[in-house]
Amino acid sequence: MNEDRLKPTSRNKDNDDRNEFESDYGRIIFSPAIRRMHDKTQVFPLTTDDNIHSRLTHSLEVMSVGESIALNVLKDSRFREEINSYKKIDDVYRVIPVIVKNACLVHDIGNPPFGHFGETVIQEYFSTILKKPKFKLNDLEKQDFERFANF
Repeated sequence: MNEDRLKPTSRNKDNDDRNEFESDYGRIIFSPAIRRMHDKTQVFPLTTDDNIHSRLTHSLEVMSVGESIALNVLKDSRFREEINSYKKIDDVYRVIPVIVKNACLVHDIGNPPFGHFGETVIQEYFSTILKKPKFKLNDLEKQDFERFANF
């Protein structure tokens, strides 16, 4: 929950009531990576209907669920006691749901085709093929192929 950014903002904060995390949400929404998810099908194995939608739709649904969970967590008295000791951000109750929304929205960016199933297939493929002597990779390099989704 740190408002410091690698790249300083160019927005005029005097005329913008958003906090840094709400500003991040705008950056995410307008990013090319999010736009590309519109053209990627979200695969649901063994579906019995024709409900096919994009990864963007899926991420928006996940974002909605995440925000609801964050708002419910904020109602918990034990959580409120714990978070009240954190005074670095003025309105922590406004910040937490936006951080969760942002994380949920970007959770599928960079995933291979077919999501987690695709990750498993890729890992198993490379685990088999990299055993052949023609591949001269050290253990760390092999892990890039065999365990990339587990880091």
